[in-house]
Amino acid sequence: MEDLLASDIAYFSGLGVGVLHNDKRLAAQYNVDVFEKYYGDAQLALFPTSTQQVSDILSHCNQRRIGVVTQGGNSGVTGGAIARRGEVVLCLRDMNKVRDMDTISGVLVAEGGCVLDDLDSYAQEHGFIVPVDLGARKKCMIGGNVSTNAGGLRYLRYGSLHGSVLGLEVVLPDGQILDSLFTLKKDASGYDIKQLFIGAEGTLGVVTAVAISLAPKPRASQLALLGLQDFSRIQRAFVLARQNLGEIVSAFEFWEKRCNELVVEYEHCDSLLAKSHEFYVLVETRGS
Repeated sequence: MEDLLASDIAYFSGLGVGVLHNDKRLAAQYNVDVFEKYYGDAQLALFPTSTQQVSDILSHCNQRRIGVVTQGGNSGVTGGAIARRGEVVLCLRDMNKVRDMDTISGVLVAEGGCVLDDLDSYAQEHGFIVPVDLGARKKCMIGGNVSTNAGGLRYLRYGSLHGSVLGLEVVLPDGQILDSLFTLKKDASGYDIKQLFIGAEGTLGVVTAVAISLAPKPRASQLALLGLQDFSRIQRAFVLARQNLGEIVSAFEFWEKRCNELVVEYEHCDSLLAKSHEFYVLVETRGS
């Protein structure tokens, strides 16, 4: 991997993209993960506003053999978005526009830098929800969700992004733009190229836009919190929920006693259940 030169900085600046070079904000925002566990050493962060700018950046870096790490909301917990070898950070935060919303078919086309929570709020205004939900919803971005094949809280009801994503716009490492941003829900034509990029962690290309099938906004939502004493009862509760609640089960999550204690301690709140239990289970239903 080659070192950055002044001519490289000049080229990127000439593209009209946002540039942070040897700036203290790099260390505070782009060279550290959300839990301050992983630290990077990037000296340059770029903020494109268009797919063409991403293409120009990757084409130049490919020719110059400059390493690139793509970063969205930087909400990951494994350091995957941190530059550890002096790579250029390519941040998509400024590519945050909704390109299209079809309220008939329920298909949303959005740029990769759209924050998940913002997209979900936008979809709800039109009577839909995004079929993926994460604890990091206020920070993570849809391009990163697709690139990591994020599962999240709604996985039980709506499945993985392999089924919800209808099309992608991706910039390949050499700068080529792959436009497979199709919006048809039923499409059996040829190879399903987009599946290669879902869960590829950005190693095959940078996701710059996503066409995603939304789910109807439910009219009713109910929550139940259970306190259970052993893991076998969690399994039994899961079976009973699937058998008796069927298609309206939207989430089934469990956590251990220690997790509950930490939340009570650090958030200075009361435990939801008066009696302590080894495990806690949250069951959510959504429907008509």
